[in-house]
Amino acid sequence: MAQWTIGVPYTLSATANLPLVNANEWAVGRWIVHVTIGGSATVKPQKRVTVTSGTAPTYADCWYTLALTNAEIAAGTTQTSTCILDIDASGCDVQLVTTIATSTIILVAWPLVG
Repeated sequence: MAQWTIGVPYTLSATANLPLVNANEWAVGRWIVHVTIGGSATVKPQKRVTVTSGTAPTYADCWYTLALTNAEIAAGTTQTSTCILDIDASGCDVQLVTTIATSTIILVAWPLVG
């Protein structure tokens, strides 16, 4: 499972599911993720309800907002170009599903508390 440091660019060159991880994960209300895509690649967020014990449910596609245009994006829609994702994470774990064919994806993620 790939991980990176919050606020530091992370480069992906292979398809992966990346959980957004923070030491205070339970307090994250939103994630802001700057996605830079060069070439042929896609990214979409998924989330699941956070559990404190027992087996967590599987991730499911979720709606999100493009931060620069404030456009709401339907669940399951992938992004194929550079963008900033605004993902509501209230009470949920979040992961990014990436598919990379011929390029790389650079991610910078910031948790917003509250």
